[in-house]
Amino acid sequence: MPAFTARRAEIAATCTRALTDLPGLTTPTVPPGVHHGRFLYSIFIDPDSAPFTRDQVAEHVRAEYAIGTSRHFEPVHMLRVHRGAGTHPLPDTETAPARRLSPPSHPAMTAHETDRVSSVHALWNRRP
Repeated sequence: MPAFTARRAEIAATCTRALTDLPGLTTPTVPPGVHHGRFLYSIFIDPDSAPFTRDQVAEHVRAEYAIGTSRHFEPVHMLRVHRGAGTHPLPDTETAPARRLSPPSHPAMTAHETDRVSSVHALWNRRP
């Protein structure tokens, strides 16, 4: 397990270096002193300041680089079983899933595969 976590941390660092400073795209951060398992590497795409939506980015990397992405974690209060149970608005919780995109991040990824995930950077350079 320590080797898996270390490899995932390397992959996350490579992706973060490639994707940092793209307008409207936020990479994950880990506070100092926190040991993160790096189960997922999720980026957040703000449709108000990014040149592309989350779905456009997902389609681009799928079509051009054959990279599948995932969308994770519907807010619990919006699941059918809980819908209507909450009485307070949760705007951050409700908008986060539409902005979150998880490219592959697994310990067996090669450097070439990791570089392909970083291809999102090339997309930003081709703004519509």
